[in-house]
Amino acid sequence: MSMLVYLPTLLSSIFRLSIYIFLRVIPTSLAKFILPVLYSTHILSSILFIPQALDIAQSDKIKHVKPAPGPRHNAFQTLVLSLPTTSRRLRFSNILLNTLLLAAAADYVVTPYLDSATDVVFTRVGAVYPDSVKIVVRYPLANITSQPPLLLYREITCTPTPWKNGPLLTLLSDQDWVDTVKVEGLWPNTSYESTRFKFVVSSCATPNFPYRGPWYRRSIKGFDLLADYLYPPAVQSIDSSDAIPPSQADFMLFLGDFIYADMPIYIGDDKEAYRRLYRRNYNSDSFRKIYERLRKFINNFGASGIDSTPPYLNASGAFRLYNSNANFDPASPGEYYYEFRYGDAAFFVMDTRRYRTKAGTSKRTMLGDVQLAALHNWLSRVNATSIFKFVITSVPFTSLWGHDAQTDSWAGFPEEKKELLKISLLSE
Repeated sequence: MSMLVYLPTLLSSIFRLSIYIFLRVIPTSLAKFILPVLYSTHILSSILFIPQALDIAQSDKIKHVKPAPGPRHNAFQTLVLSLPTTSRRLRFSNILLNTLLLAAAADYVVTPYLDSATDVVFTRVGAVYPDSVKIVVRYPLANITSQPPLLLYREITCTPTPWKNGPLLTLLSDQDWVDTVKVEGLWPNTSYESTRFKFVVSSCATPNFPYRGPWYRRSIKGFDLLADYLYPPAVQSIDSSDAIPPSQADFMLFLGDFIYADMPIYIGDDKEAYRRLYRRNYNSDSFRKIYERLRKFINNFGASGIDSTPPYLNASGAFRLYNSNANFDPASPGEYYYEFRYGDAAFFVMDTRRYRTKAGTSKRTMLGDVQLAALHNWLSRVNATSIFKFVITSVPFTSLWGHDAQTDSWAGFPEEKKELLKISLLSE
């Protein structure tokens, strides 16, 4: 038997391994080149190199010789390992199985284009101050029947109190029907005086990854698990229309990669492309279980450092619309780094993307001089007034990660990292 009959087995095995890595480990954009090539070459080799059954009558020389038994495989082994076989049915089944795997990969790739989530409606709580709160609302005009939506609020008491009119919502199509308003004049809750609280930290969200099939296009497994922790099944049975169930955490810091515009493939540099990805996440029932009940503070942004360089403007516009506007107000308008306090703890959330200098420059900086000065100023103000100080970075502070993390994380900014460690020791 020619060794070429094992070529379809080799190609099919590499194809299936690549599919597994793409759908379950990392959805690299290289798959759009690798997977079609592997699939097509497997099909071609399966047609050209078919194992032939031994014909013992074709030669007098071997007419009376009993052939040595060759390797025998059952149908399950043949399908799983793509082993050579003379069975046309099994060869076709192998091709069909690989076709279904390719279809699953294609489903994962095209879903962001097909699922635009233009009709998603949501509200979520953003920054919470002692006497006010920010609220994000998305309500497309198509859902408005007789009059624009009105934000109402009231205090939760034993006996129902009248609803109060909140700030006016400005919902415009060029803002993707999203608005962030600030409800002021609230009474501080006694929990703000407590020094004991819990918060959760997360990052990196994309629907249906690891891939579980087309029936889970809007699911985000990590948020499902987080919801089960924050709101155990016994608590989730509470009617959310009457009261917000108690949570295992007071708020959440989402530190990076709220969307992926370049994986599994680059979705394009225009406003709608980025907004569609944000809408898909907010349209996810998995995420809805989190943002409808939990206060959420997000610092999630990736930029080139130059405002005019694509895709900065469109990417930051979508980030600002859906996430940043609900964060605490920055000291300087237009910035993405900010500070806030919770009880006796002070937080400084850094912008680790916008002000980076390129690799190879002397004294490379991630924060920039202005932001670094703001960090020093914040630390001088809270050092004697807050028991705990948290400096939040959306990229790993460790230097142990390999590959591109050696230049993208703090490992690529050793001088500035050393300075941050120095001021953290001085603040103790």
